[in-house]
Amino acid sequence: MRFRSFLFFFTLLSMMFFNSLSALACDTCGCAFNSDNSNGLTSPTTVITPTAGTLGKGRGFLGFLADYAAYDEIPAVHGNKLTDAGHDIHDKRHEGFYVLAGGYGLTKNFDLSLSLPYVSCSSVQVEDVDNLGRGEHASAVGDLKLAGKYRFWSRGVSAALLFGVKVPTGKDSAKDKSGDKFGPELQPGSGSWDYNAGAAVSRGFGEHAALASAVQYTYRGEGAQEERLGGVFRHDLGISYAIKPLGQHPNVSFLLEVETQWLGKDRSRKNDKVLDSGGTAVFIGPGLSATLNQSVSAFVEVPIPVYQNPGGEHQKTRYEIISGVSRHF
Repeated sequence: MRFRSFLFFFTLLSMMFFNSLSALACDTCGCAFNSDNSNGLTSPTTVITPTAGTLGKGRGFLGFLADYAAYDEIPAVHGNKLTDAGHDIHDKRHEGFYVLAGGYGLTKNFDLSLSLPYVSCSSVQVEDVDNLGRGEHASAVGDLKLAGKYRFWSRGVSAALLFGVKVPTGKDSAKDKSGDKFGPELQPGSGSWDYNAGAAVSRGFGEHAALASAVQYTYRGEGAQEERLGGVFRHDLGISYAIKPLGQHPNVSFLLEVETQWLGKDRSRKNDKVLDSGGTAVFIGPGLSATLNQSVSAFVEVPIPVYQNPGGEHQKTRYEIISGVSRHF
């Protein structure tokens, strides 16, 4: 009966996602500090897939996460020709998020967390003819995020509602070496208020394995330079298998996750839809998590792009690495 309940919730979430899915997009995430202290588990069971597990009343965590992504570069001369032809080109080399996060269980079934990233982004100059190919860089504190989780079902399978808001605390006026302002995609901060909502289900199988699935939608408000980035639909599915029974320390878990995303077209007051935006992508992420003791855990995962169909003249992700460490208390 419990297994049937899990299948019901999992199928329901999958239908919610795929019925609203017209395309998928690359918008990888570093939402990684999953935990379920009520079951004695103090390590993340998954890295990119939110779980329905909660911290427990009066319990919390502090953590650090690094999310590094590298992109296929567009040759500077070709990028300049595309820009002259009216395309919206951002020749990004890499983007890194270095995140401090903390969370606290207000009740047995309700958690709140905060995260603040330091953002570093490098790119290649494609607009200034006199400096084509010049390396550019922008880095600053990014946008603050508040996230909540409410678990409304915990009989065999756990199910929870997810919600969050991103506050435009990050710098959105960074300039290149010539003194010109970077485009919105290359700014550390977005300048927009963004809102996130979704649901997650998860279940343990025996003393070693766990499975989680989640769907989420992010609405992005108007941000810097009067541009609104496209909304994001995403579906995550993750499995983990621990060498020792969960709750025993030290322990190591093997992870495998699938992240599927659809990113809508950006919009600006000047051009309405930005044609070189949006698209589809699927990532498969093998990873490891380790619990050193009842309080300290660490994880690493490498999401590999297996399908990418970026909208218009847009870059593809070459690879991504997510790693972090947390302490529960």
